Amino acid sequence: MNKLTFSLLSLVITLLVITLIMLPIYQACQDKYPAYIENILCIAIALTLTRLLFLLDYHWFGDSNRIKTILAFLVIPIGLYIVDAHYEFQRFVDEEGYEAMLISDDDLAVAKYAKNQFIFFWSWAMICCVALPIKMIRSIWRDYKSRIK
Repeated sequence: MNKLTFSLLSLVITLLVITLIMLPIYQACQDKYPAYIENILCIAIALTLTRLLFLLDYHWFGDSNRIKTILAFLVIPIGLYIVDAHYEFQRFVDEEGYEAMLISDDDLAVAKYAKNQFIFFWSWAMICCVALPIKMIRSIWRDYKSRIK
C-alpha cells in the first residue's frame, strides 16, 4: 500500500506542477498557444522520468525486470516525439513570432516565458530519455548479480 500511495502522490504533485507552470500561459494566450499538449507532455515526461531515475525503489514495479526492460526501450519513441514537438514549436516561433500566440501585445514577457520553459522542460526530458535506459540496464544487472551470489 505504501508504494501505491507514493505513486498516487507523485501523480498529484506532477499535475499540480503542470497546472502552476501552464496557468500563466493559458491566461495570456488562451487558445492561441500552439503547443499545450506537447508542453504538458514534456513537463510530465521530465518529472516522471526523473522520479524513475532517482526513486525507482519506491515504485510498485521497482522489482520487475520486465517493466524495467520495457521502460529502457520505451524512451526511444518518447524521445523522438519530444524532438518533433520541439521542432514544431520552434518552427512556429520562427515563422509566426511571439505575437501570434498572445491575446494582447502587452504580454510579450509571457510569450518569452512560454518559450523558455518549453525549452527547459524539453531539455530536461531529453536528458532523462538518455539516462533512463542506463539506469534500467544497471538496475537489471544488479538484480541479476544479486541472484547469482
